[in-house]
Amino acid sequence: MRWLALGCALWVSSISTLCHAQPPPAPGPGGPGASAPALSPEERARALTLADEGARLFDRGDFNGAREKFEQAEQIAPIPPFSFQRGRALEKLGRWVEAHALYEKVATAALAVDAPAPYIVAKRDAEKAMQALGPKLPRITVTTAGGLAAEVFFDGRSVGEAGPTARPADPGEHIIEARGQGGTLGRRTIQINAGETMSVELKLSSAPEPNVAAASKGPSLWTILGYVGMGVGGASLLVATATGIPAIVMKSDLEDACPNGRCPPSQFETLDTYDALRWTAGATLIGGLVIAGAGVTSFLLAPEQGIFGTSVKAEVGVSSFRLSVSFQ
Repeated sequence: MRWLALGCALWVSSISTLCHAQPPPAPGPGGPGASAPALSPEERARALTLADEGARLFDRGDFNGAREKFEQAEQIAPIPPFSFQRGRALEKLGRWVEAHALYEKVATAALAVDAPAPYIVAKRDAEKAMQALGPKLPRITVTTAGGLAAEVFFDGRSVGEAGPTARPADPGEHIIEARGQGGTLGRRTIQINAGETMSVELKLSSAPEPNVAAASKGPSLWTILGYVGMGVGGASLLVATATGIPAIVMKSDLEDACPNGRCPPSQFETLDTYDALRWTAGATLIGGLVIAGAGVTSFLLAPEQGIFGTSVKAEVGVSSFRLSVSFQ
């Protein structure tokens, strides 16, 4: 691609043959089809530098960076070589619709008889690229149920009215929308491959159609109870720990201060605090274990598989009961 910058260096000062066809200017001092004003040396150097940077980025596989450089060069000197190379970068990025449109613009541009050689080469290469890419473009036809009038959008970009026209699209996933009168909307997410043709019929409604693939079933009541049980049980166990540890420490202190189990009046308040802590610790420990166990059981009894892929089977007889739990 280094030919791009080297070749354009000879002709970039003349931009009378742009990358898109322009109507000839009215006859004037320069005659019909007079050339546009020449670029300044600074503009010429800047355009060539950008084109050279774009060529280097393209060769390294940075196609988006190359696209940006060629686009900046086009803004200074909109000539066919820069436009064609930007189209190549767009094609590499998978933006085939834009690339094909740019190829077509360069291929159908009207060049002057004495157009520079790089312009002619770019026009010829753009025509070949357009012919090669055209058959690979996916095409989507969007209609509405009942033939209702609606504007069609591909990924939020308007592409015209719903109808039998097959519209080109880039390969990959797209959100197809049809927006009708009164705020009605039809939407569908589709996946289309290179060269594929697809017909999509959308039903307009007052609310967006749900995306079935993204819908998910909410948790069951058993699952919710399981979360609540384990949460409350865990909190109770924390309280048991927070009260049990001080109780153990106070018990050791009371054993030293109360020989033979008889405490002096000065230790009565400490003894009352110790009793309150140990009873609280014991009650919350037992309660926490029971509630947490109930929470785990709720997960196991949920209609769907539990979080660990468990299944529960209960068998009840005249004088027996058996509960079996299996983990998958």
